[in-house]
Amino acid sequence: MNKLELKNVKFSEWNSEETNCFQAVVYLNGVKSGMARNEGHGGPTDVYPIGDMEAFKKMRDYCQSQADANREEYFETYTIIDLIFEEWLKDHYAKKDNARQMRDFNKAICYHKPNEEDGYYKLEFIKNGKPTTIIEIQNSFKGRAMLTDKCKQLVADGCKILNTNLQFTF
Repeated sequence: MNKLELKNVKFSEWNSEETNCFQAVVYLNGVKSGMARNEGHGGPTDVYPIGDMEAFKKMRDYCQSQADANREEYFETYTIIDLIFEEWLKDHYAKKDNARQMRDFNKAICYHKPNEEDGYYKLEFIKNGKPTTIIEIQNSFKGRAMLTDKCKQLVADGCKILNTNLQFTF
């Protein structure tokens, strides 16, 4: 079973027009085999040899075999590399979204409304005219009680609480 990987990926979101603008080193079975590049202007992804020409040929042949196996789809020789990049991009954005969500957990109750799984809402808190953090609120009995009540109210309205940093159950 062959394993095709992209490493050292560089993605230029601002330069992506009709296609994603990226560059990556292509590895087949752990061997550096080529450099993939798409300029982001609607053309195909190009792959150039780096290092061992024999490794590049094996990688190119593998990519072509994947294209041949998918004739009913629109597959070119390096379409498999585009698909692997799309997975990388999906993971990249998921990590960014997760990091943003973790930051939001520190300053708000984050939740999904019923039948709305994309994105989330935030219930932020103000103390003495300034935004306050969930940790600060949880430091007092009165604050924990208020957070508990707010969470119970949201759950009763059919919402799903996303926070993983609450020191109580609701």
